[in-house]
Amino acid sequence: MNYTKINIQATEVADRELWLGILSQQEAIIGLEELDHGGIIAYTTNWESIQDEIEHWSRQTKVPFVLSEEAEQNWNATWESNFDPVVIEGFCSVRADFHAPIAGVVYDIRITPKMSFGTGHHATTRLMMTQMKDLDFKNKSVFDYGSGTGILAILAEMLGATQVDAVDIDEWSYENGLENVTTNQCHHVTVAQGDINWVKPGKKYDIILANINRHILLESMAQLNNLLHADGQLLLSGILKLQDTHIIVEKAKSCGFEALRQTDDNGWTAILFKKVN
Repeated sequence: MNYTKINIQATEVADRELWLGILSQQEAIIGLEELDHGGIIAYTTNWESIQDEIEHWSRQTKVPFVLSEEAEQNWNATWESNFDPVVIEGFCSVRADFHAPIAGVVYDIRITPKMSFGTGHHATTRLMMTQMKDLDFKNKSVFDYGSGTGILAILAEMLGATQVDAVDIDEWSYENGLENVTTNQCHHVTVAQGDINWVKPGKKYDIILANINRHILLESMAQLNNLLHADGQLLLSGILKLQDTHIIVEKAKSCGFEALRQTDDNGWTAILFKKVN
């Protein structure tokens, strides 16, 4: 499967925040990456469905974009050439095998940096991992919804979870997740390809991790509640602080959740909820 890569050349902060809001609302966008030097990379397998919208906003904001086609077999080399270790000081690191171990961290996650989304570089992944530091995973069951590379699922097991289901709809993410789980010698992580309906009826979890886009979070909120045990915890990201926070919180409240903690990074937000009914 080939992916269309959309390079949004939004170098101004205000433009980037606007474009992140626009892109996060498009169902056809399956991955977003903010570039260190400015700009945004978005990925889709259905460019035709969003072409008119992207062209419209490009004209409105006077921000150009460049399209290119990315074949799956070329993505591994691309990410390897750009991949730097991710370090949350004193807690964990995410690195490739060709990087030296990081000193001073408790948990060392090794991945093959292929093009599946969630390598830890994006602010939302860092936010999720940082909040996970303060959660109790000991002997808990965990659902990693939209698992990408499997980083969060791997970290959940390292933190003591005894059952972790990592599910992603993207085949490339599924294959990469399998590889990374094996690399990190995980024994309690099941990696599967599918959506939220992959979970068997009646199955429930203690903790759900979901770092996806706003549309899927809103669409899945009631089901996420049904998948949690009483007093279970739901950790969400993929949420733009200014555009999405109030919408997500209101939807979660209407579905039986109470917001406990919110953390922000570079315009993005992660929110921890508790199931209250």
